[in-house]
Amino acid sequence: MARMKELSLYDTLLKDWDISFQMSGESLLNILEFCKEINLDVLFRFRKDGILMHQKSEDNTQYFEINIPWNDVNFYDIGIEDEDIGNKEYKEGEQENKIKEKLVLITIKKLISDLGNFVDKVKPVDIRIDTKVWKRMEFSANNTSVWTQMIDPSETMKKIDKMPDIIAKQRAVSGVPVGIVSVEPLSIIQICKLGPTGKKATDDDSRMFIELIPDKGLIVSSGGKMSGRVFKIPVDTPDEKMGEEITKQMGIVTDVVQETIDDISGLHNNLSIDDLDDMGGKEKSEEEIYGQVSASYDDGDGDEDENVGQHGLFDEFEDIEKKKEKKKEKKRIETEKKKGDKKGRRDQEKEQLDKQEKNIHLEHQVLQWDVHEKVSVYIQQDYLAPFVKLKGTSPVIIEVRTDRPIIIIQKIFNDTRALLTIAPRAEGGDED
Repeated sequence: MARMKELSLYDTLLKDWDISFQMSGESLLNILEFCKEINLDVLFRFRKDGILMHQKSEDNTQYFEINIPWNDVNFYDIGIEDEDIGNKEYKEGEQENKIKEKLVLITIKKLISDLGNFVDKVKPVDIRIDTKVWKRMEFSANNTSVWTQMIDPSETMKKIDKMPDIIAKQRAVSGVPVGIVSVEPLSIIQICKLGPTGKKATDDDSRMFIELIPDKGLIVSSGGKMSGRVFKIPVDTPDEKMGEEITKQMGIVTDVVQETIDDISGLHNNLSIDDLDDMGGKEKSEEEIYGQVSASYDDGDGDEDENVGQHGLFDEFEDIEKKKEKKKEKKRIETEKKKGDKKGRRDQEKEQLDKQEKNIHLEHQVLQWDVHEKVSVYIQQDYLAPFVKLKGTSPVIIEVRTDRPIIIIQKIFNDTRALLTIAPRAEGGDED
């Protein structure tokens, strides 16, 4: 009987907690799905002004940040209004410089499948965290609760703590050409479809070459000489709008460089800057309908007079000439008719193509453009794919510097922003 009592976990549900908030089930699941593609251990930094989630991949190729303002979640309470929270593992011996935040590191591998079994995307999820006694993060919705234990964050902090300032330094380097473009979310989805489609995908298929070219637009290539794919969004009328206008439109403050230094570095308490060695439309599914006009050729002599032999030789010759002329005229009329049919068919086809081209431009278009000289970078296609998991509907900003990390930024809901950086891939090997 005692053993049976031990099997019940009801009494282990949190009764006291020091962090609590509520967010939509859909937003929570989308964010966790994105995170798991990069690292299964995710660090949360809870502060008075909001939640910062960040982590990098084990191979140092990807780094992400998700910044959730306090008012983008409901009932945000982290209990640090009147107290300074110092993390001893993180700032041991520096009590005069306490950080007003609470660090929570959890593993999300099993958590995502558990949440997916009962979370309703259109309803909120209650999240409670006890950082003092149980060291647990608990999620409740639909009369069901699941939890995961916290992990000591000290080792993870050592790995990622300098990343924001490394990125800020990377973006602030003078003399390095940068191309900044803003596109529709559907364009990112389409770009991700250019990569490998099976286990036998070649190395060329997994590599993606991204170019921003003045007067031409955004061009993404995948593949090699034997087979390949190119996705292009042209720039019809180059708009010399500066990068700060793009970031301002997206609510990322003002200047692309100064914003990064002030905002990102400020977010992370002005940590020391290290060198960069740590960083390594809808789909058209409608059928194309082209009218198939079949032309019939009359090779018979149905109009010829069968009683030719009743006339004299001259008359017979004259009748033959008339028949020839008549046949020529008939063929001429048929030829003109066929030409007209072909021209009409070509006009119909051109109209259809124009409509499709217009639809494509509506689905895939450059919304903002700040590219003054060609910039390009190789990346691994599957390193970009996690961004689609966020399912954001606002424009996506892409920053490209030749042979340097690519940076992608989007507001995924309300004022919540996501940033993903991907280190460039070194070009190697012979082309097929």
